[in-house]
Amino acid sequence: MDFSSRNFVGFFLVLTIFVLVSSPSSAQNLGIWKVAFCTDYVYNGGEVPAVCCDGIDAFVGPADTTILRQFVCETFKFVARFPGILLDSLQTLPEKCGQKLDFQISPVVDCSKVV
Repeated sequence: MDFSSRNFVGFFLVLTIFVLVSSPSSAQNLGIWKVAFCTDYVYNGGEVPAVCCDGIDAFVGPADTTILRQFVCETFKFVARFPGILLDSLQTLPEKCGQKLDFQISPVVDCSKVV
């Protein structure tokens, strides 16, 4: 996988946010680091690595309250603002990993409306 330092630093920051505010469940925290494997896909397109989907599942799957769903929304909104991100790839990532979101991933989505 080709990680430029900019891409890696950006995803490392997001990954750190995931771990710090995600559920304390050890199963979730063990899988969440795999989101870093989504970097190549959201910057270059192509095939979504299975390990990326493991991370998306660990992050999106447990979001079963309004607060957690809004957090997921804010996180995707933050990532959508990264320079060079292929927005189409980011928008289709959860669905390609078998997760359904109740909002459109966008740099301007109003996450306060996610319930």
